Amino acid sequence: MRTVLLSLLVLVGCGKKEALYNGKSAAQWQQALHDPLPGVRREAAGALGALKAGQSAADLTAALKDLDGEVRAKAAEAIWSIGPDANEAVPNLISLLKDQNPACA
Repeated sequence: MRTVLLSLLVLVGCGKKEALYNGKSAAQWQQALHDPLPGVRREAAGALGALKAGQSAADLTAALKDLDGEVRAKAAEAIWSIGPDANEAVPNLISLLKDQNPACA
């Protein structure tokens, strides 16, 4: 009986549900952050910020160098939303503050 109960807990995931934003998980939004379309990357950065997905800090840090200024701005906002779990992005955020692109101001 105990083995059956443990097996059920493993299969069900102990009742923990992954947080979703617009029906997608943080992992899916992380993947979308690398999409060729800037609009998709913008949405992904915003979603990761809304999810406060600390595991996406490295991808968001990379997005701070995106060619699209709005993607960079959304990534900075997302990092701000995540907070201390995204501390690794601070040096890149400082560089972004020096960006002369008005979309980032």
